[in-house]
Amino acid sequence: MPARPLPVLCRPTGLHVTQTDRLWLVTDRVTDHARWARQAADDPAPAAEWPAELLRHGRGVLLGPVADAIVDGDGRDLLPPDPDRLFVAAINRSTHRLIGGVSLTGHHLLGGIDRAERRRGYGHEMLSAVCRLAHRHFDLARLTAVCTPGNEPARRWLAAAGFTPDGATWEHTDPGHTLRCPGRRPRR
Repeated sequence: MPARPLPVLCRPTGLHVTQTDRLWLVTDRVTDHARWARQAADDPAPAAEWPAELLRHGRGVLLGPVADAIVDGDGRDLLPPDPDRLFVAAINRSTHRLIGGVSLTGHHLLGGIDRAERRRGYGHEMLSAVCRLAHRHFDLARLTAVCTPGNEPARRWLAAAGFTPDGATWEHTDPGHTLRCPGRRPRR
């Protein structure tokens, strides 16, 4: 069965918001990216993979509920538009707390769920929606992720979202990819 397109709020400022049953997925807000870096700084697993400078910056960010998902004001809270980079924050709709994040650089994906929120299905919900958003809104035909052979939770996460392994690299494709976003034109 083909993946259904997600309804996407696509603002001229570059803000994109979509939702699942339990999550808002919000693109490119500086405060969300900083909060995700702060949460990663407190979690030893992702902290080992993040640049030290980003973690130092993240430690200064206060945690707590985030702003409404569709608030973008005048766009000053948005990362500079870059067709090859996209950060998607996963925000719990009932608590307004940031619980996950995915970065797309070109077609390469890196992401995770906050340690306190794991094993509740949020990871699958977030990753599946991000894949649909990337394929069906931003016209990315192929997504890739790298997963070390011993990282079984990450391997299960990728497989559940439809990624297929080829050694350490995992790939997700959608032949129905299309560009629906009038403002973001990713380079191939």
